[in-house]
Amino acid sequence: MNVGTQLKFPDGFGSISSSQTLYLLNNSSPDGRVICVEFVTAKDTRRADFHFFQREDFEQGLLDGHISTSRDEMPVWLERIKGLNIHTFETERTGAKRSNFERAEDRECIIQPLVAREKEIFASSDPAKFIADWVKVNAPGQNATRVRFWFSCYLVFGRNPAALYPSYCRIGQYDRTPRPGKNYSTGRPARAVCRGKCKIDKDIEKKLGMAIPNTLALARRRGKFTAELWKLSLGVRYKVKGKACALFRQIVNLIRLLISFAIEFENCLNRICCEKRGMVPHSYVIK
Repeated sequence: MNVGTQLKFPDGFGSISSSQTLYLLNNSSPDGRVICVEFVTAKDTRRADFHFFQREDFEQGLLDGHISTSRDEMPVWLERIKGLNIHTFETERTGAKRSNFERAEDRECIIQPLVAREKEIFASSDPAKFIADWVKVNAPGQNATRVRFWFSCYLVFGRNPAALYPSYCRIGQYDRTPRPGKNYSTGRPARAVCRGKCKIDKDIEKKLGMAIPNTLALARRRGKFTAELWKLSLGVRYKVKGKACALFRQIVNLIRLLISFAIEFENCLNRICCEKRGMVPHSYVIK
């Protein structure tokens, strides 16, 4: 069995559940260990977790059908660019300050000393600690977990530098459609108010869709200040929990009062100017 073989466990295997997917990392350890790696996607990062099996148990699991094998050429997080020429679409990123391919090459340069000591790493009692100690001495500016992730990806996916390509191609692909029956909030928490909530439902989405063209038209006709007032005056429902609720509502009411006053003041100026010119004044009201 070659390094990089994908391993799945339909009925589980020891401490490994059926939902986990591992990749073979090393099968020639002198103490009879089989080392596999699991790529875990956490909330804001990815990491590579090592798993160890005794060779006899691992081979018996293969013979009994408890372990199924397959092969992946590229990581799951790079499926969108699978089969594409990286150099081709990198040339289209004319406004980029730095090429993503250069980032991948930099990562490859960082892990090359570890790749050269691959046998020594897997022969140690704790490969993750070996890598962490090496990073601390030889690359103090790097994160040990991230370096271990790059090292594992490079070995698993055929020592291909494309496996180290940044996964920025997935940015903006998150499904923000509200899910019924779940109380959740998309995006980062509000900075101004603790536990602030302002979800976009169908009603608010419709209001936003109607307000944007009106705002642009007003910006061209009456200036940026009026456009900003219209942006602030959308009928958005605020949901606030905690002690800041009353204060937040008072602030919102004060802002609305100031907006109304500013609009009335602008209407008065508009009316006076129109009367001097003998024109019919044009007024508008924010509902």
